[in-house]
Amino acid sequence: MQHLSEIVEEARKKGKKRLAVAYGQDAHTLAAVYAAYKEGLVEPILFGDPKIIEQVCKEENIDCNIFKIIPESNDVKCVNLAVNAVVTGEADVLMKGLVSTDKYMRGILNK
Repeated sequence: MQHLSEIVEEARKKGKKRLAVAYGQDAHTLAAVYAAYKEGLVEPILFGDPKIIEQVCKEENIDCNIFKIIPESNDVKCVNLAVNAVVTGEADVLMKGLVSTDKYMRGILNK
C-alpha cells in the first residue's frame, strides 16, 4: 500500500469499529473522529464532559448526535473508562484525546 486511500479502503472492508476516545473533547480529536465516522470506519464513543463536547461540536460545525457520550470530566477517569470499554468488548479500538500521554499510558498499563 502506498496511499492513504488504500489503507482507508482496507479498513472499510473490515467494517465499522467501535472507537473509545479517552477525553475526546477538543476540536482536533472531534474533527478526526467525525471524519472517520463519515468515511464509515467507526462508531464513536466519547468519554468526556458532554457540555464541552457539545460546545466544541457547535463551534466546529460537527453533528454531535452521532457520538455516544459517556459523561466524565476527569481526564484520568476518562482514560480508565475508555480502556475498560475495550477490555470488556464494548469497544474495539482505543484512541487518545486531549489527555497527557503519561496519564494515557498509565491507564493502559493499569499503573
